[in-house]
Amino acid sequence: MSTTEVPKITESLEGTRNDELERIRYEQSALRAMYQDIFTIEEVNEDVFRVLLPGTSKDFSSWDEALDYLRTTLIQETIQNQKSLLSLPIAFPHAEVQFVPLHDVSNTPIPLEDTHAINHKILSILAPSIRKQTSATQTYDNSVRNREMHREGPLYQFIQEYLQSEPGQKLLHHLHIPSVRSLTPKQAMELATEIVLRHAKYNTNLRAIDSRIDKGTVLDMLEEGRDNIHNPQWEGNGVCRNFAGGVQAVFNTLKSNQTEPFNPLKNTHCLYVSGIDHVTKKHHLRNPKTSHAWNIFLTALQHAETEHTSITVSDITQELHRRNERPDTKPLLDLTALRSVNIITRLLAYEKLEPEFLTRAVDHVLQQCISGTAMGSTLQEKEHFFLSQALWLLQVQKQYADIPHTLAEKLFHLSMPHGAEIDSKEKNALQELAKTHGLQELYNKLFPHPMAARLQVLSGTKGENT
Repeated sequence: MSTTEVPKITESLEGTRNDELERIRYEQSALRAMYQDIFTIEEVNEDVFRVLLPGTSKDFSSWDEALDYLRTTLIQETIQNQKSLLSLPIAFPHAEVQFVPLHDVSNTPIPLEDTHAINHKILSILAPSIRKQTSATQTYDNSVRNREMHREGPLYQFIQEYLQSEPGQKLLHHLHIPSVRSLTPKQAMELATEIVLRHAKYNTNLRAIDSRIDKGTVLDMLEEGRDNIHNPQWEGNGVCRNFAGGVQAVFNTLKSNQTEPFNPLKNTHCLYVSGIDHVTKKHHLRNPKTSHAWNIFLTALQHAETEHTSITVSDITQELHRRNERPDTKPLLDLTALRSVNIITRLLAYEKLEPEFLTRAVDHVLQQCISGTAMGSTLQEKEHFFLSQALWLLQVQKQYADIPHTLAEKLFHLSMPHGAEIDSKEKNALQELAKTHGLQELYNKLFPHPMAARLQVLSGTKGENT
């Protein structure tokens, strides 16, 4: 090696080292902006990087090892601490799906660099409902064609202008958002929805496909709302399909404008979903149509060997109607509990569950009979719908004897007002429950033998005459 080559090698090594130091400083700055020193990585010396977490710390020999430990720890804490209505395992690949109400979505950002794909089985289950490029999604699709959602694009400029206004500043304060460039999944879901809510008015005259709003973009729709929201003569700027597409567009815009290199929204996705809003008949949600549209938020995280997918369902149109017509009633934006039933029934059609998880699933479905809102149906229709879904789960899983006796009794007691509406398959499921749990007396009460019923009527008539 010549003496002239040595300085060149030294310069190259120094350049590589300087590039590495510059990357570390850049990523340290990004972490500081994200966590405000709640979670940090300190450089103790050239070969020691210390991860500082509340109440603990750990040293590593490289920045990348320390960063990976911080990321893994936050993913684990998010999965363990996030409250869910129901968690169900998926056998292959090894995965778990959680139904998480909006108010319980994790509010801790995770420094994500790589995108983790949504579990393919979850996507296949949702596939019949997920938006496809049709006439119903024109508003969103037009925004895609116009490149409105790109980084620093026109839709982001609209968002920035609104958030700098007095109402926008109050919204950021209400949602506890210090920086729109570093949002947690929960903050992004709430912010995207609120921005559309505050620029939307439902217009029944725009229900027909190919309306003037369908022919425009999401930005056009929001600008019309901004310019007319206080005008009492204004008829409105859309219907459910436009507003759901608007939420998806605003969310994706916020996502594309997060501070790099760590984007906490990288593995959170907003989907446009169409289907039946009410639950008057059991087949409605199994074969969704395009009569209503809402949003599903999915967050995919990988921990150890398990893929974790959390699902949150929001319905901007239901909340918009509530705010305008019944402002003193319970918010209707989060409909995770109600709309999870459709996803659960699809999932369990292909996935065999252990008795413990089947019990949880059936009990969760039945809980919707007791609580919640009819959502366009009578309470009688709503109860029968969820009852039929619970019985359907037992039919496909064929584990009648494995559910608790108390749950079997609960199914019968909830069935009592619906004896005349129960179909043959549901009746067979109840018959199996009666056999395996010794509930024949309840079964006979629900479905009295025709001759016994006739004798009971005659006996009652005779008693009245004497």
